[in-house]
Amino acid sequence: MITTKQGKVGKGRIDVDFKSSYSLLPETIDLVNAQQYAELSNEYRTYIGKDVIYDGTYHESNNGGEPTYFPTPEEIPGLMGEGTDWQKEIMRNATRNDLNVRISGGSKELRYSLGGGVLNTEGLLINTSFNRYSFRGNLNAKLNEAVSLSWNTNGAVVESNRSNTNTSRFSSGGTERSGAIVKAFMTSPVMAVDETWFDDEIDDSNGDFGSFNPVIDLTDQYYYKNNFNVNSNVRLDFEISDKLTFVTRGGFRYIHDKQDRYWNLNTSQGSRVNGKSLYNSAVIKNLVNENYFTYNTKVRGHNINVVAGMSIEKKIREAHRYGFQD
Repeated sequence: MITTKQGKVGKGRIDVDFKSSYSLLPETIDLVNAQQYAELSNEYRTYIGKDVIYDGTYHESNNGGEPTYFPTPEEIPGLMGEGTDWQKEIMRNATRNDLNVRISGGSKELRYSLGGGVLNTEGLLINTSFNRYSFRGNLNAKLNEAVSLSWNTNGAVVESNRSNTNTSRFSSGGTERSGAIVKAFMTSPVMAVDETWFDDEIDDSNGDFGSFNPVIDLTDQYYYKNNFNVNSNVRLDFEISDKLTFVTRGGFRYIHDKQDRYWNLNTSQGSRVNGKSLYNSAVIKNLVNENYFTYNTKVRGHNINVVAGMSIEKKIREAHRYGFQD
């Protein structure tokens, strides 16, 4: 049974409620700057018996690309200042707006209430958002002395643009560090957002996950989730006599959930398979019909209540899943 706010007897009225809020960029964790990173990288490579790369010379790329200039640690402040703070690059201040409108009113014979809402929320991470569009309504009517009608409905469309923000995930080899947030802690501050001053084929000091650009990991992936749901029921009450009533009710529920994901070859997940996409779709339909008689009487001071009826319910579920990768 679905219930929503009911209209009240009286003149029609319109209620509007609007709320807006602003979320500030969270505090970031202090990490090494670009010069400190280069110094530590050189020390690490010397310790493991490899040649230093931040030495003020051009280095040939292992993948056959153009040679890349790697400045000395002392040169770095004059070229790029403190370097790239990846936490600040992937995070932002965000807004949230919530609007709700309701129209209600009626008379003794008819009462109504209709409403809807819009919620728009930006995520604190770039290229993330959450939006909801909702509706609701009810109607109560006295059709005649013996018959009354009630109708209730509500539903919503929920859309979200999400991102791989997890700090870890499970794989066949165990737990694997993943997600844009953890990459922001691991990616070299020497690399600019446009990936100048860096070549991950040469500088492997930070491992595989230190070589992926967290900004590109967020902007070059697509994770769209859409959910549409509606619930509605209608009920008719018949007063056959002062002792006998009949009620019939029909209900309907529909849910459609979709997920569409894509990672191009510039992202950490897409690079492993030269691009990857996933699509999931699930639909649920639920139908209910109830019919019952109620008989109330009093015999020698005893109340007698008899109910007889039937109920029918049908549920349908369909699901599809597709995935593609090179």
